Amino acid sequence: MDCSVKIVVYAKNSGKKEFLLSKNEKGWRIIRGTVDRKEQPYTAGINEAKKATGISGFKRYEYLGEIHWDDGRSWDDVFSMFVEKQETRPGNGYKEQRWVGYAEALAMLTQESDKKVLRMVNSKPE
Repeated sequence: MDCSVKIVVYAKNSGKKEFLLSKNEKGWRIIRGTVDRKEQPYTAGINEAKKATGISGFKRYEYLGEIHWDDGRSWDDVFSMFVEKQETRPGNGYKEQRWVGYAEALAMLTQESDKKVLRMVNSKPE
């Protein structure tokens, strides 16, 4: 079984959620990373978010559940990370990052699985 993590990084701006999207060769994405054999998904998510964004800290980090892939062998553990809005340093294969509102994020994301994850986080009450 293969496990990866997806981490939705978001902040509040004038009371509204803004989401950090990252661009790689496949388009605009939610941060995703692999869980190493000696690593727990919870820790992997924090490490991947830091490597991908350069974000130094977070206010809240929550596990939201699993999304299973069609192959029946793989899944993503989904986390949300609430941070102070800050400048980022794209890493881990990401070339560009943007803070955007929910509607713009849905329009920019290139994969349906990322849109599903974004909907999970946006619909979660604070």
